[in-house]
Amino acid sequence: MVKNIAIKSSFLQDLETRKRLKDLNLHELWNLILVKNFFKNIKSLSAKKLKDIYFNQKITHLGIGKEQYLRHPLRMAIFCKKYFPNSLSRLYITILFHNILEVGNFKEKEIITLLGKDFLNNIKILTINRNKQNNMKYLKNYYSMIIKNKDCFLVKIIDKYDNLFDLNKNNDNAVKKSYIQEIENFISPNLKNTELFEKAFIQNLDYNKKIIYEQ
Repeated sequence: MVKNIAIKSSFLQDLETRKRLKDLNLHELWNLILVKNFFKNIKSLSAKKLKDIYFNQKITHLGIGKEQYLRHPLRMAIFCKKYFPNSLSRLYITILFHNILEVGNFKEKEIITLLGKDFLNNIKILTINRNKQNNMKYLKNYYSMIIKNKDCFLVKIIDKYDNLFDLNKNNDNAVKKSYIQEIENFISPNLKNTELFEKAFIQNLDYNKKIIYEQ
């Protein structure tokens, strides 16, 4: 007789993974997702140079220190490696520096010199104007540009997925509800809900909604 074995959903596996990642330092996180073949997309950049650029950034993010922030893109890369392994080499740089124009100290010309023009184009699409982030007309245009770009959309949903794990740490319930609403307005309608990641994403969203709306 075959015993029934309870298999945890990918979302619950990721919930446990996020807890384990807290015990790793930045260098250990980096080593988890370092893959050889992604360097074929950035021929002028060595692994050491890329790591130096990433670790030596000056980060300015309200309420979040540099180390705490730098962990976020590395976790995103870990999720990309799990769910979209064939895309990691193409998306790795965009993931690492997706917020560089907002929180980093590099100018556009420096980014082109360091990372290349193609990566800058994607980063510009992903960069949100915080002064307009509550403007519905602006958000519609912002997400429209992202949805049209397959790579940018993939990076954005991985970004949102990782952020959802920490959403309940925010003490402002209105901010949490706004974050959920933004996802439901612009992300959820564009998920096919057939891929493993998309199912995990919806479970993560529902998990947070249950916590937030029951408070």
